[in-house]
Amino acid sequence: LWRWMTSHWVHWNLSHLLWSASTFLVLLACWPNKSMREFVSCCVLSSLAIPLSVSMFAGSLPNYGGLSGIDSALFVLFVLLWMKERRAEGELLSMGIGVCLLFAFVGKSIYETLSGGALFAELGGGMVSVPVAHFTGGIVGWMCTIEKKSNWWHHPMASNPVMVRETK
Repeated sequence: LWRWMTSHWVHWNLSHLLWSASTFLVLLACWPNKSMREFVSCCVLSSLAIPLSVSMFAGSLPNYGGLSGIDSALFVLFVLLWMKERRAEGELLSMGIGVCLLFAFVGKSIYETLSGGALFAELGGGMVSVPVAHFTGGIVGWMCTIEKKSNWWHHPMASNPVMVRETK
């Protein structure tokens, strides 16, 4: 339990800390004020989901540390929210840029999976790349964009009175 709660705040070296923390701070600085609830929800959900998925799919949590999984969740959520706004404004070119950013994220994660290395942070001192944390973060970021429907269990016709034809 202790490792689950603290794994996101542990970094292997200065390069790892700088990449993780600067990404987090840049995303926070760019985040629209109207979407701060999504930011906090994404941080909480990803901080719970990532240690679980790392334990299940990467074999051991002791090898995981850093904010990169949460950064991944926030990045995907940020891009998807940005694309949603651009679509509402009819900016198709901007939406295309968003799609390219998402493909770049997936490509980075695939590269790290296949190479065993990290694209940005410098590995060393026992640090290994844990791409499952990035994939999990991306999935959590995407899940945070799914709109909740009120009364989703309620059939739309149930609130309408049934029309009964009177017979004489």
